[in-house]
Amino acid sequence: MSAETARQQEETPLISVIMPAYNSRNTLGEAVDSVRQQTFVRWELFIVDDGSSDRTRELAREYAQSDARIRLLSTTDHTGNPAAPRNLGLDSARGEFIAFLDADDVWSPNKLEHQLAYLIEQQLDLCGTWVKVINADGEQTGYRRPTSRVTFESLLIHNTLVCSSVLMRARWAQEQRFPSMGHEDYAYWLGLIRAGARAAVMPKVLVSYRMHKNSLSANKLKVIPFFWRIYREQEQFSFGSSLYFTLRYLLLASWRVVKP
Repeated sequence: MSAETARQQEETPLISVIMPAYNSRNTLGEAVDSVRQQTFVRWELFIVDDGSSDRTRELAREYAQSDARIRLLSTTDHTGNPAAPRNLGLDSARGEFIAFLDADDVWSPNKLEHQLAYLIEQQLDLCGTWVKVINADGEQTGYRRPTSRVTFESLLIHNTLVCSSVLMRARWAQEQRFPSMGHEDYAYWLGLIRAGARAAVMPKVLVSYRMHKNSLSANKLKVIPFFWRIYREQEQFSFGSSLYFTLRYLLLASWRVVKP
């Protein structure tokens, strides 16, 4: 291997980080800094502004100007859904692996280093982690520590893959993109695993996941149409099966307690 080839390999990002952002001026800095502080340094970060009306785009541009590994992308208009910004990031990603981080969540400094080693050691295609749940003020409210095993059947019961914790092999994103529907990340994981992607959750807390009071994740009734559409339209389950999985998911979610 020539010195030039070695240098190019060192400079080429191994992990592409995709961060959709909409009116995130209050949390963007903490999220971006948590990427810049990673012990693993071969990354590139795409901040994808989704038509923000605050200073999100300006702040993202400042970060891009101060760090060559950071790029600002923008949607044409506000899409109202993280699917389009994430897909725009996927279109530009150069890494062998893809990581997702929402603009209001935070990574631990060794997140990429530890998770990449775990993914390779376990021969996985898709890997999540345990997460610490925080509120809008950054105060800890609990944890999500699901079992490591992730299958298509287990995801039908409970989505154990928090998007900001996911690291995946980029080849799985070459043909599949996030669908434009509610809970697009859940629909995406189902599609990838149904296609054969091997997945697991790393049993280590490496992400702080921000749960907003009025978010969809916190309101079980608002998400009923989303789950119905995923099961009925994407997975093409029968009417009865779609109704069964939707009601079962919501029933289990209502019983599930986030434990401190």
